[in-house]
Amino acid sequence: MVEAEDLAAAFGGHLIFSHLSLLVRRGDGVAIVGANGEGKTTLLRLIVGELSPAAGSVKLGSRVKIGYFSQQHEGLHKERTVLEEILYEFGMDEESARGCLGAFLFRGDEVERVIGELSGGEQSRLAFLKLMLTGANFLVLDEPTNHLDIPAKEAVEEALMAFPGTFLVVSHDRYFLDRVANVTLELADGKLTRYEGGYSYYKGKKAEREARVDDRSVATKEPKRESTAQKKEIPAESEKRVSSTGMSAEKRTELLLRAEAELAMAEAELKMLEREMNNPTLQQNPEESRRIAEEYAAKEAEIEQRYEKWGALAEQA
Repeated sequence: MVEAEDLAAAFGGHLIFSHLSLLVRRGDGVAIVGANGEGKTTLLRLIVGELSPAAGSVKLGSRVKIGYFSQQHEGLHKERTVLEEILYEFGMDEESARGCLGAFLFRGDEVERVIGELSGGEQSRLAFLKLMLTGANFLVLDEPTNHLDIPAKEAVEEALMAFPGTFLVVSHDRYFLDRVANVTLELADGKLTRYEGGYSYYKGKKAEREARVDDRSVATKEPKRESTAQKKEIPAESEKRVSSTGMSAEKRTELLLRAEAELAMAEAELKMLEREMNNPTLQQNPEESRRIAEEYAAKEAEIEQRYEKWGALAEQA
C-alpha cells in the first residue's frame, strides 16, 4: 500500500537518516518508535509529501487517500465554534454533527465553544474526529494522544481500533501503542527495524536480541587469568556470592526489592493521577486538566524507566 525505498533525509547539512526502506501493508496498524531526534516526525512528513527526500522515493498505492494528524493541528479554523467546524467542513445536518462530536466527548453547550479557546487536548480530539470524517483510508498520526485525559484517549483508541483502513502512528504512549498497533518499527541510529507485533512484543524481542549480542560479546572475550595466590585471597563461599558485575547476591537482592517497591509506588501514583483525570470537575478546567495529563505522561515515562532498571537487575539474579 505504501512503500519507501532507499530514503534519505537531511536538515541544515545534517544527515538524519539514509538508505531507509519501509513497507506498510493494507490493513496494518504500524507504530514507529525511537528516541527523540531520530527523525520519526521527519519520516511521517516525507510519507505525506510535506518534505522532499534527499534521496530515494515514496510510493503510494493508486487508491490511497492520506489523512495526516500533526501535533500543530493546522487544519483547525480557530475562529469557528466546534459545531461550525464540523457543519462547514463536512456539510452535515446539526443532529448528525452533534452525534459525531458526542462520540469524541463534545456534548451539550461544549459544541458552541470557540476552537481557539480550547485546550491542547480538546483541539487534538476535534482534529482526530475531523480526520476520521475525511474518508481517508491511510491515516498518518503524529502523537495523537498528547495532552489527552483518560476518557479522551480511550475515545481515540476505540475509533482507531474500529478504523477499517491502514494507519502509521508515532507515539511515546506505550499503552496506546499496545492497544492499536500490530506492527512496530524502531527507528534508531538511522535504521528501521521491523517487529511483527505490538509494543510489548517489540520490547520483548529487542531484549532477547540484546541479550544474544551480550552473550556473544562475553563468549569472545579472553578469560582473565588470575594467579593462584590471588584466588586464595577470596574464600570459596564469597566467590559464589559475587556476580560477574562485582556485586554480591545479597546486594543485588536488596536493590531488586528496592526497585520493586519504587515501581509499586510509582504505579500507585499513576492510578491516583488517573482518578484525578477522570474527575468531572477537573475536566471542566482546561488548564488543570492539561497539567494532570502532563503529570500522567511523565509518570508513565518514569515507570517505563523503572521497569527497565528492574529488568536489568532481574536478569543478573
